[in-house]
Amino acid sequence: MKPLDEEAFSERKSVNEYGLQQVRETVPWIRFVAITAFLTCLLFVAGVIFVIAMMPVEVSPVAIVFYGLQLGVIFLVSFTLWQYARHLDHFTQKNRAHDLELAFAKQKIFWMISGILLIMFVVIMIVGLLAGGAAFMSLYPELNKL
Repeated sequence: MKPLDEEAFSERKSVNEYGLQQVRETVPWIRFVAITAFLTCLLFVAGVIFVIAMMPVEVSPVAIVFYGLQLGVIFLVSFTLWQYARHLDHFTQKNRAHDLELAFAKQKIFWMISGILLIMFVVIMIVGLLAGGAAFMSLYPELNKL
């Protein structure tokens, strides 16, 4: 990634006051979402501990790894959003190209993770629908004759 030239940025590619104001007003919402996601991590941990404590049988190591991966993804998204907001805030205060570059790098990570999660969700939904359809068809063999 080629860094922005500070001089060129300040002379030709600076953000006007309206743009800076829009960013300033967006930063608190990004922080709100990041904090909410951090709290979700805490609730997730508490929920998993509660479920494990109440389970009459031993919990599978696969389930623990699965929950750990989910927690890690939620935390990574939260942390990335927090850093994104921090760099945007620094940019609005100091108007340095470097802060904007760092903010865009964090935003890129956020959208990459979101895209991967969306692809995984769609694949899981398709597999679930196909499995459900196959199970339904096996319960009603007379429908296979149509």
